[in-house]
Amino acid sequence: MTYSVNTFTITGGVGTFDISFEGEYPGYLSEDHVIYYIGEVPQGLESRTFNTPTNVTIDPIPVDGTQISFRRHTSPTTPLVDWLSGAPVTEVLLDESNLQMLYLAQESADAGEISTFDVANYTELARKWAENPEDTPIISGQYSALHHAAKALASAILAGTHSTNATGSAISALASENAALGYRNSASLSADAAAASAAEAATSIPYTIRWRT
Repeated sequence: MTYSVNTFTITGGVGTFDISFEGEYPGYLSEDHVIYYIGEVPQGLESRTFNTPTNVTIDPIPVDGTQISFRRHTSPTTPLVDWLSGAPVTEVLLDESNLQMLYLAQESADAGEISTFDVANYTELARKWAENPEDTPIISGQYSALHHAAKALASAILAGTHSTNATGSAISALASENAALGYRNSASLSADAAAASAAEAATSIPYTIRWRT
């Protein structure tokens, strides 16, 4: 059984083939990872065209009886997902990160580089990269996608708390300002009333001047 190799024999000049690799549909993460071979010689990407994710046409078509194959070669050096603290974590990104590890293990098994037991180990390692609990490193200083998701959520909650506190402080400051303005207006009104009362008193108190002779 192979995980990542589809082999065909050219018959009747037909150059269109249905391909199927082990894994989540369509069985690869990028069309650039699917390489067309004549015998053991890889051909350029321009020599095959994807009609659908699982149907491919080759051009030119080799002579009848030629053995060809389509082989999946997932990038072994460049992570397809680069996790950053605080970045959004989505199902698509988690799947892509997990599948890259799984596909690399399958392709190594097909190449005879590791045993079936090692494939299971790599599959378990892929699961850890996706699901290890928060603050539980997979290797020293490196954590799972779930860890980063939890940290991002905690940061968002903390930011929301600070925002709420700031809003409350602003509301309190505005209320204090309004209260001070009210006291100032009341004092002004009281002063006006006192002045008016004094003026009224000055004009309304009766008095008589008597001259002594």
